[in-house]
Amino acid sequence: MTSASMYFVLLCFSIFNYKALGFNIERELYEDESDSLDDILQEVLRKRQNWQNSNNTNFTYTKDSSNVYFRGQKVDGARPSSFQDLGYGYGKDNSNVYSMGHKLSGASPTSFQSLGYFYGKDSSNVYYTDQKINGASGMSFQSLGDFYGKDSSNVYYTGQKINGASGMSFQSLGDFYGKDSSNVYYTGQKLNGASATSFKALGSGYAKDPWTVYYMGQKLSGASATSFNVLGDGYAKDPWTVYYMGQKLSGASATSFQVSGDGYAKDAWNKYYRGKKI
Repeated sequence: MTSASMYFVLLCFSIFNYKALGFNIERELYEDESDSLDDILQEVLRKRQNWQNSNNTNFTYTKDSSNVYFRGQKVDGARPSSFQDLGYGYGKDNSNVYSMGHKLSGASPTSFQSLGYFYGKDSSNVYYTDQKINGASGMSFQSLGDFYGKDSSNVYYTGQKINGASGMSFQSLGDFYGKDSSNVYYTGQKLNGASATSFKALGSGYAKDPWTVYYMGQKLSGASATSFNVLGDGYAKDPWTVYYMGQKLSGASATSFQVSGDGYAKDAWNKYYRGKKI
């Protein structure tokens, strides 16, 4: 993978899926210092929503009568007269396909299409950014969102095959959760013990099956799955406990807790901003 392509993939991860890069930071470490983790998480949620609602403007090509450009850099050899921006860093002219501003060797411009979330394919092969996915079927491959993709046999996450996952039954659930008929996955990793038949993604990183609640792929200890509700802005509750970003909001009244919007919430006695009493 070229350095430019790697940069863009890492940029996407850092904005939309910071845990996939290994930033498993405990919120308690920040309680006495600052709200910097809250700021990070809020920014992740906000930018991810903007990503889903936008036309992917960070990865677009432009052209004039003489040249094609990607993020201000000339795309060598690209023909502006026939060039098309396909989205997610892909483009093509009558002769070649391009990924992140570089020629995608071997790809057919006649049949190539961008599928979303950095997957692309032609009639024979499937690609993730500028890398061919060996063994993937161009005929049946589809991008499912949240960096998942599949063909008729296999499932992939960021272009890497998920061992054991069924392409026939796999579906992306949102918030980087996915499942097939047997297992549940988060960022391509199997969630041991989760029930595939009943698993649901609830939004804001929360999910559940009949017995367990999860936040960003981690079990939410003590939460009641049967009565758990996501309120928005990172807040959630069951009949006894309020949660913010997967952490218990100490002292908050679950029976009267309401979210006001923009990070604000309240119960019968207190007001909160981004999970902190104000």
